[in-house]
Amino acid sequence: MTIRKAVAQCQELCKSGKLQDTHQLVRWINTKEEHASKLMHTIAEYFLAQKVKKEQLSEHDYLQVLALHHAVLVAAMKTKQSSEMAPVDALDKAIQALRPVYEKK
Repeated sequence: MTIRKAVAQCQELCKSGKLQDTHQLVRWINTKEEHASKLMHTIAEYFLAQKVKKEQLSEHDYLQVLALHHAVLVAAMKTKQSSEMAPVDALDKAIQALRPVYEKK
């Protein structure tokens, strides 16, 4: 949600051309990139390194779970590189696709 808000704020602030708005724009860009980096860090170092255990899954399920995590990583990386909402929508979709892996059954 923060990444989405940051992109929306950036799009709005860049319209004015005022120096103060440019400063705020930079802060929003930094916030967007920080949150995307935190998400990537959490997926890689917590979920992939600690939660995904190959020995507990079939080979097919293991590869699917890896692909779901990878999709979140790629989508988060793309939000860092873009100032558009489409990558944010893709990130939301990737997170929603990953959610069932961690929901209690």
